[in-house]
Amino acid sequence: MRDVAGEEDSSPVYLTFHLGEQTLGIDVRDVRELLVPGKITPLPDAPICVLGVVDLRGTPLPVVDLKAHLDIPSTASTHEPQILVVEVAAGSHRKLLGILVDGVGQVDEIPADKIQPCPSIGISNWDSSIIEGLSLREAELVVLIRIDRIFGDMMDELALDGPPA
Repeated sequence: MRDVAGEEDSSPVYLTFHLGEQTLGIDVRDVRELLVPGKITPLPDAPICVLGVVDLRGTPLPVVDLKAHLDIPSTASTHEPQILVVEVAAGSHRKLLGILVDGVGQVDEIPADKIQPCPSIGISNWDSSIIEGLSLREAELVVLIRIDRIFGDMMDELALDGPPA
């Protein structure tokens, strides 16, 4: 579809992934690559959600446990765990960060009119500013999150100097 100026009108595209029983989605523009979890080297005195670092082609990549950060209960997963390497705004620059997830779903184009606002009831543990909206996909609820709002401040506060993006 073209808009009035003749440019392509495209819907946002999200990568879905699993955390416990939850299915979440992030803008594909924030995703750089997927890694098979290897050896994660713990960091001394790191917060509980920071698992440590992995080697990303010779550069240490901080890895966080998004389930711990969002207080999502751990459950047995039928998916293969992976590390999503995402680009996060940290002040005036962007850094790479690894997020351990229970499994990766698919890439979906979700039209803006199919994204619903999140109700204020039921997300008491989450800051509502991190949620872009909700989308129903084949009877599965997908929570669309804003990765910069989850980790942007954290990157500076915790001095998580991931590799530059």
